[in-house]
Amino acid sequence: MIVRTILYTLALVVATSFSVLGQHNENSYMVSIKSGTPQTEIDQLLDDMNSTELWISPLSQTRLWRVDSFPFTYNGEIIPDINTANERTRSRPVTNGGGLNFASISYLATSPPQSAPDDPQMDCFGSLSTYTDNGNRPVKVSIFDTGINYHGDPLIGGYYFDLRNYSEYDFLDNDSVAEDDNGHGTHISTIIAHTSNKSNGQGQSALTPNVTYDISKCFDVQGNGYIAEILLAMETAAVNGMNIANCSWSFEATTTDAEDSPFYTCMQILKNIGVLVIAAAGNDNLDLDVSHPLAQKKYPASYDLDNILTATTYDCFGQLAGYSNYGINHVDIALPGNKIPGVADINQLDWLSGTSQSAAIL
Repeated sequence: MIVRTILYTLALVVATSFSVLGQHNENSYMVSIKSGTPQTEIDQLLDDMNSTELWISPLSQTRLWRVDSFPFTYNGEIIPDINTANERTRSRPVTNGGGLNFASISYLATSPPQSAPDDPQMDCFGSLSTYTDNGNRPVKVSIFDTGINYHGDPLIGGYYFDLRNYSEYDFLDNDSVAEDDNGHGTHISTIIAHTSNKSNGQGQSALTPNVTYDISKCFDVQGNGYIAEILLAMETAAVNGMNIANCSWSFEATTTDAEDSPFYTCMQILKNIGVLVIAAAGNDNLDLDVSHPLAQKKYPASYDLDNILTATTYDCFGQLAGYSNYGINHVDIALPGNKIPGVADINQLDWLSGTSQSAAIL
């Protein structure tokens, strides 16, 4: 908790405008500095790039830099935008690399097939138990989404989810209350909790699993966010004992940009320390196996790392849902995802659809 407290005292500034999916923040970018670089050289680079450092992540030592204003002049060249600033920073000898702060979006299919039935058992046919026995082994699940709304009632409409043992943090407002003003994060969290608890029918757990939850708010009221804040949240969660990361969202980038990004370094670190990443395939009806290096793909679902499990959705007719992304090489499993029960509005049961719900069930 000491590391977390120190991190949270760092200035965290969130841009007021959001770039559409496939684009990036116009004012901030991520930088990796070579180990042993004197602070004076880092300060000189910051000054050259007309930038302010906002924070340093705890594991990959990724730095988020914000350009104070455009245009500015560097070595006699006018730097007009964040792309050029990122390229010039990466070319400096003291850097290991860097990357654009790509826009991310949480996944909700707003128009599932109208004929698809509700799926109260999360298996379409009513025969599969939603309870997973975790035994006595402690498991910490971290959810990176729009936050959490939970008023302490684990039973709504006959739907049991015990979320009492959780921590929360808002990486957008930099405070300890991750209020969900969108609903997506709460829906995902309650699905995960539901599959980890077994109700005795009276609002109490018949067998309490040794599962704790870490809720990080990284997305705003529209379900939009940036990968820099997600990276910081993920590395902070890893420092605090994360075992499983739920990523019911994605960002869009070319393979080259995605693998050059410090976010990929973060994913590799999570692999090396044994963190399982559950990623939603996405709701775009796209083939994630497209191999052209300039093709826009969905990440982290399309990263070739063996600690990432990518989930897509099948419907209650045994077919891949029409909105689901697919790919033999990049999609690992298909699960239910149409009209899945969970709590978005804390006072009622909500039936939502998407690969986000499939990732939560997994």
